[in-house]
Amino acid sequence: MQRAGVWRRLRRRLDRACGANPATAWRLELSRRAGELPGVSLRRLMVLPFAALLALAGCGEPPRAAPAAAAPAVLPEPAAAVAATNSPAFAAASEASASPPAAEEGGPSLATDAERAGEWSSRGDQLLNGGRLAEAADAFREALRLDATLESAHYNLAYTLTRMDRTDEAIGHYREAIRLAPDYAEAHNNLGNLLNKLGQREAALHHLQRAVEANPDSASAHNNLGSALAAAGRVPEAEACFVRALGLRPDYLEARYNLGLACLQRGAPDEARRQFEEILRQKPDFQPARQALARMR
Repeated sequence: MQRAGVWRRLRRRLDRACGANPATAWRLELSRRAGELPGVSLRRLMVLPFAALLALAGCGEPPRAAPAAAAPAVLPEPAAAVAATNSPAFAAASEASASPPAAEEGGPSLATDAERAGEWSSRGDQLLNGGRLAEAADAFREALRLDATLESAHYNLAYTLTRMDRTDEAIGHYREAIRLAPDYAEAHNNLGNLLNKLGQREAALHHLQRAVEANPDSASAHNNLGSALAAAGRVPEAEACFVRALGLRPDYLEARYNLGLACLQRGAPDEARRQFEEILRQKPDFQPARQALARMR
């Protein structure tokens, strides 16, 4: 979903930069250029730096625009009951330099600032993937200094700060990411989880519901909403969320475990036992389920 959003923003940006031409002129030109290279598609060209795309499309220098940022690392913060485990498969961590991207000769223009912000954000992704949290946070801050409208940098900085136990700062950046992109499902999801852990139930439910609305096919979002509903004592609604999560991802053991806990909350121990036993059938070393069964004996 994030990659699709980046694609849409990049197309809008090219439309604005090439406004003197017909709306599809840049696409036709880039498609022609892609056709000259074996095995290269238009989408493959779109990973090039924005300045290179402008040159290939035959467009002039763009006006100030939001950068086509690299897709943010989608790393949901765990829900209160059981951690959501759909962390992304990052590429292998590289040794990213802490030095800034080089400025263009003659001093940075507004467009260059936007491009450099995207580079700093990508650098932060690499550092975060390598576990270098403080350096990653600095890289995301530099991206935001250059372009404060880069919602993915706010999101990734918030996630990094959460890992550093700086919750208040993280909440502020999640809120800013949502202000810039109101349907940012992952930001709603992570902010909702943080608020739920802090006991701010109504605010947590609001953001987790928004996460589900923005991305109804996210098993993690349904599971996390269910955890918040269960914490608020709304057990039947919580069960429905866990069932929905399992419908989307039948091997989602955390959602099945949470469903078992919800069954215990409403006084259905036999159903809870079935859920815990099914978890252990799939994964014998899933300790929370084993411990839950031991407590039921």
